[in-house]
Amino acid sequence: MMHEEKFYLIEGKKMTLMELARELESAAGGEFEDVHGSINRVVVKKPAPEQGFEAFTITFKMKHTVDLIDAVVTTDNKRKILKTTI
Repeated sequence: MMHEEKFYLIEGKKMTLMELARELESAAGGEFEDVHGSINRVVVKKPAPEQGFEAFTITFKMKHTVDLIDAVVTTDNKRKILKTTI
């Protein structure tokens, strides 16, 4: 069973995608099938370059279960380099 309070420990931190995956695995108590997850850009309204960031949802699937974990991240980088700079 996952404990939501563990997820707050990584809120607001700057980390790589690999670091994020490892932190989430630790909080969830299991391993992901793919530590790179499935990345989707969040489009809430028209792009606003003056805001200086973009939001993404990264979905990780746990090994040996049907459980998924979604992480919402923001970055000031473009998607093409998101995998190495979250």
